[in-house]
Amino acid sequence: MSGKKVTIKSENPKGDLPCIVFNELLAESDKGLVVIQEWWGMNKQIKEEAHNISKMGKFVSIVPDLYRGKIATDNEEAGHLMSNLDWQGAVKDIRASILHLKSMGCKKVGVTGFCMGGALSLAAGALLQGVVDAIAPFYGIPDEKLCDVSTIKCPVQCHFAALDHLVGFSSLKDAEKLEEKLKAGNVDYEMNIYDGAAHAFTNATGPNYNKDSCHLALQRLCTFMNKSLERVEERPHFRNRLGLICSCLGSVVGTGNIWRFPRILASNSEEQGGLVFLIAWVLFLVLWSSPMLLIEYGTGRYTRKAVIGSFRHIIGDGATWCGAWITMVTFLISCYYSVVLGWCLYYFVYMIGHDLPETAAEGEKIFQDFAEHSNWPILTHAIASSLAGLAVLRGVSTIEKTNMFLVPLLLVIILFTFVWSLTRDYADVGIRFLFTPHWDSFGEPRLWVDALSQNAFDTGAGMGLMIPYASFMTINNNIVKYGILIPSINNLISLICGIMLFATVFSTMIALEPTISKPGILDIMKQAGPGSTGLTFIWIPVLFSTIGTFGRILCVLFFACLSIAGVTSLVANVEMVTHTLYDFGVPRKFGMPCTVLLLFLGGLASALNLDVLTNQDFVWGFALVINGFMLQIMVVTYGSRKFREEMFNRYSLGDWRLPRVWEWLVKIIAPLEALFIIGWWAYDLIDGEAGDEEKWYEFGRETLVITVVQWGGLMVLLFSINMIYLCCRRSEGEDTVRLLGQKDLETSATEKVISYKDVQL
Repeated sequence: MSGKKVTIKSENPKGDLPCIVFNELLAESDKGLVVIQEWWGMNKQIKEEAHNISKMGKFVSIVPDLYRGKIATDNEEAGHLMSNLDWQGAVKDIRASILHLKSMGCKKVGVTGFCMGGALSLAAGALLQGVVDAIAPFYGIPDEKLCDVSTIKCPVQCHFAALDHLVGFSSLKDAEKLEEKLKAGNVDYEMNIYDGAAHAFTNATGPNYNKDSCHLALQRLCTFMNKSLERVEERPHFRNRLGLICSCLGSVVGTGNIWRFPRILASNSEEQGGLVFLIAWVLFLVLWSSPMLLIEYGTGRYTRKAVIGSFRHIIGDGATWCGAWITMVTFLISCYYSVVLGWCLYYFVYMIGHDLPETAAEGEKIFQDFAEHSNWPILTHAIASSLAGLAVLRGVSTIEKTNMFLVPLLLVIILFTFVWSLTRDYADVGIRFLFTPHWDSFGEPRLWVDALSQNAFDTGAGMGLMIPYASFMTINNNIVKYGILIPSINNLISLICGIMLFATVFSTMIALEPTISKPGILDIMKQAGPGSTGLTFIWIPVLFSTIGTFGRILCVLFFACLSIAGVTSLVANVEMVTHTLYDFGVPRKFGMPCTVLLLFLGGLASALNLDVLTNQDFVWGFALVINGFMLQIMVVTYGSRKFREEMFNRYSLGDWRLPRVWEWLVKIIAPLEALFIIGWWAYDLIDGEAGDEEKWYEFGRETLVITVVQWGGLMVLLFSINMIYLCCRRSEGEDTVRLLGQKDLETSATEKVISYKDVQL
């Protein structure tokens, strides 16, 4: 017997964990097995057992020393050690052992154990979901207070003895109760009962050793583990860290960072300055956007599905409509977003071959001739949709390559124009104004509403885009770091764009009209236009025209920047829908064209009519707050602590630990934020007036009634479909149970073998 002694890090308060690894050179086989000791400790017998299993099944096995050097020599001492064992800490030791095998190269790792180790194997299956890939407990069942075995998601193979009389732990009646729980949880399991065998029948040094039953059980164990841990086709995932970071940044850094953020910032800047809005905006990054994005990262990596599949996986079929709501809201945003991206593409080409407009009237005429008096928006919308579709054609591989090219190019253009803007005369006037506080505006509810909604729009928090992206991430990807750093970098880019535009607009307007006031400059920046595009498509070309030939170059770069940002963001939106179709069995080669076609048809009305685009932007842009609320409900329903531990802290290598304060943010602070924002938004619409003197009760472009009708219609539709699906499935399930009740399960003369996998509902 040969094994390598190692010491690994464990989250167990007792500290580092001594272990022995067998068949280390077989790590390339991709199959690992954790072998858990009996109540005696890591003695010679369990090491020999693990070594034999390693040779029989060709596994890389590890035996963790849960007692940390202590070995019992009699029943009394063994009982004392077992009764003093911290079982929660032991599960953490098992997790550390699994992660160690995976760090060695094992793609899948199973857990088996005997007696006490058998009970811990079941506990690992219930508490380490997503970490352990299969379990095979021998004659041991954990206490119900430790875990609920009905929640196990991985395959299970149980081994019990017909003559085991340890009532409450491993007797035949206990095995039957265990089987009932596994059935109730729809667990994929096998139950093996060995006639003529007693407790600890595999322990060759014990009085109950049964050679024939032991040999049969270990054969079954190796066959089961080899089948459960066999290497399947490798799931697509991000190949390198740069590609992952670029893809995540590309999904959140969009046109909203460049044209929407400066306008919202200007709209919430008093005559004295805009620092107060920036403070509120950054605050909501911590209190809203990062917590929501962490939910998306954790959910996607854990479930390996898009939004709808994730909701079904985490809180059941009854919540499918919630995932469908998030998906539909993001899809509807994508429809008109593709239209705006088409505008950016058109202006990029137009500014190359035409003179820049010199007045606002000329700029407005160019936009109207294009957007209102031609069919160009339909063509550019189709081009934008198709470009995004091509980027997701082959899944994560093309997504990664596309973003690795476009995102660095985008950042270079932004930094170049940013540095140039700082060199302009009077640029410092705009920058000083931007960072000057007007503390009285802290009491303006509208500022807080805009700060939260803009931060959500900036980062994509609540859109669900990170769920399908995170499904391509592995245990080695540090999602807590990404969930904190990516939105922070995104907001930094927004701030850079804000400084760039404030510096450019202030310097240009002061140079043209030295007597112009700051409120006058702000009025220009506040111009919304359809879809909040007034500043971008009307005034920016005019401002750049004052610089001469270099101004045209800058203008082309500006719209190239917008186009690239729009494409990378739309790619994430298209992937979300394509991934959803894939979860429902539609191959990507068919799902992508379907998504592009639906995207084109959904945005056609916005391309033909600017009023429709304005309405869709108003209605669905604010629905992101409801999206975030639904993500919070998912976490609270599942259990915030359980969510934090299972999807982050227990399922990561080298990542930051997600602190407990995140639970309070998701359970209390974020829901209160959502309720306040929605309440104030509704009150503001009722108390004030929407654009064009529309009343809140009218069916206008930007009214409360038109919003509630569209939201309510979509919710009722999705909820009704969900209920119909549940009723149909329940009816089918009852029919299946009646059919299964007519079948007899055969048992052999020497042992009973029942596989519930074959009769799983």
